[in-house]
Amino acid sequence: MNGEKGSIYFDLEDVHQLQYFSHDEPAHLQGWRTILVTGSENPYMANWWVPGCVIGYEHTFVNALADFLKGVEKGERLRPDFRDALETQAIAEAVFESTATGQRVNPAA
Repeated sequence: MNGEKGSIYFDLEDVHQLQYFSHDEPAHLQGWRTILVTGSENPYMANWWVPGCVIGYEHTFVNALADFLKGVEKGERLRPDFRDALETQAIAEAVFESTATGQRVNPAA
């Protein structure tokens, strides 16, 4: 994803890292940075091995199932839900329409 002040990308084959570039840095320090997302700040890492070790794509399903079961047990709303998915779809469709027409498009409510 590219923005006015930088870029970020995610690779499904390297799920424990984000790649980040900032134009706000001095020119001599600009470059892609690797951000490790499996540090102790990640709320799921307490359930796995030591921070910094990679969790894989399959672990996201274990985490999702655990969240679902905890939510059912507590009677809490689980996120993301169908409404979140519907809103995401509306945004994606607006992006595609904007790309095709070159015009700003507001997502459907």
